[in-house]
Amino acid sequence: MSVKVAKPIRVKTKIGMASLIGFLFISTNCNYSNPKNQKNNDQMIADNADFSTIQSMVLQPYCISCHGSAGGNADGINLENYANVIKYIDRVQDTVAIHQTMPPGNPISKPLQQLLTTWISNGSPEHAVTRNKF
Repeated sequence: MSVKVAKPIRVKTKIGMASLIGFLFISTNCNYSNPKNQKNNDQMIADNADFSTIQSMVLQPYCISCHGSAGGNADGINLENYANVIKYIDRVQDTVAIHQTMPPGNPISKPLQQLLTTWISNGSPEHAVTRNKF
């Protein structure tokens, strides 16, 4: 009497191993973060930024605590609304993105500086503008 149990187990093992390798390959590629893609995403956000983007990503977290009504409008500058930001746009760009003296002791990150600079270069739109890249 011969037993042929090993052969079906091998087939199952090969299928199981191939499935495991395939799953690992797919799952690691799904979570892979490509710096080039992140740069493209950051640029896409910057290219389409409007005042609400700048307000939520730059002004609220880094500026309003001092340059808002509750912060005493440091140096007489209030950055809580679009009209005021536009009024001081050259000074904002100079101190935040060029000389990096604001916020004091903790300048904003390079990607946020680039976001602000791109928004200003694009005309500082108050509302989102659809741009064709074709």
